[in-house]
Amino acid sequence: MFGMSKVIRFLLVYFITSIAMAGQVNPFCSNCEATRANLRDLCDYIVKNKRDMPTIFVAGYYMRTLVAGYQILGDQRYLDVALAHGDALLKKQLPSGYWGTGYGSIYLADTANALGEILALQKHAGPERRANYVAALRRFVQAMERDHLILPSGALGTGFRAKIDGTITKRYDDAYTVSSALVGGETFMWMYKETGEEKYQQMGYNAVLWVLNTIREDGVIPYILPGEYADPKVKGDPENDFNLWERLPYTNVTYVGEGVVNFDLHCDKPAWREEVHKKFKPVIEFVLRTQNSDGSWGSTKPIQRPETNKSPWNHRPYSDRRRSAGAVNVLTWWYLHVDKDPRILVAVRKFESFIDDPKAAADFLMLHRTTDPDANGTSGQRTHTDGDVATALTGLAIANILSPGIDSQW
Repeated sequence: MFGMSKVIRFLLVYFITSIAMAGQVNPFCSNCEATRANLRDLCDYIVKNKRDMPTIFVAGYYMRTLVAGYQILGDQRYLDVALAHGDALLKKQLPSGYWGTGYGSIYLADTANALGEILALQKHAGPERRANYVAALRRFVQAMERDHLILPSGALGTGFRAKIDGTITKRYDDAYTVSSALVGGETFMWMYKETGEEKYQQMGYNAVLWVLNTIREDGVIPYILPGEYADPKVKGDPENDFNLWERLPYTNVTYVGEGVVNFDLHCDKPAWREEVHKKFKPVIEFVLRTQNSDGSWGSTKPIQRPETNKSPWNHRPYSDRRRSAGAVNVLTWWYLHVDKDPRILVAVRKFESFIDDPKAAADFLMLHRTTDPDANGTSGQRTHTDGDVATALTGLAIANILSPGIDSQW
């Protein structure tokens, strides 16, 4: 019986791959009509409800979804809202060159997420807007150089502690996994593409390589942030170990994967790209090996951490699952640019079926399919909810199923 199931699985994979290779259908899309309708519903929801989201990283993903929606569906409203939001984002840049997150401290990772919106908008902007984009990103990069947030290891620091209005209170230069991947793979590579200055490609490589060298043999990417008790130098502490390895493994796939994908697509050194592929392959295997039977990723049960009261943040048990959809973006990139592994087609289509199911999407907290349970208030200073994060990040995954790599074409 076991042998027969393996044969059936092989035949299914072979059938899907054969169709894809023949060019008869989108290889990642089993029901493109339903997925397009899902994307349209989501974009309409964003236009109506989220055009003024104050948290910059969440807003960035919402707007990037709108730009992708415009490119796929052709609705001018989506682009108009995103362009207007991009203008507003530039006005929020602080004299220091940074941006406040919208909920407190200045985080380089959040800023890189938000500026991904500007990268997506560039090809749709006129000369004046584009000049403004270039000037704003230059100021941001120059600020990081000036303030020594590019660390000797190649990693990026975290940012600055700050008040809700963005007033800086304390430097926060701990090496951070997410800022290193996103600033390195996106912001620096954009600077290299824009200026032709080799130093920016080198800086991007150094940052991405620092992250890749932390990956465990089983493909799990650690969430390194010493200031929040996720420190690889601390040994034998259950809470620290949990924060490093168990709290956010799929969040890291999403964010680190985004940086790695963009670095690979915009790097012009074949040896560096080959090195990235080799070091990232265990992550691909991890993603394929651990997909849930329903097509999603991340624990469907609350994840509890060992409580020793050392972590300076409230643990949200489903946070990692809400941020897991970026696994799709990583898989589509790997299939198209590295290795046409047929398992990837099966995995992406499973997720597509999952997220196109209105009930499953509602359970996943896709806000165009359900009422936000946190809509009447969030914890602390957060101006976004877990539903916002899930919806914004997953929007790009839906777009990538329909048009792989659409958010990296800058």
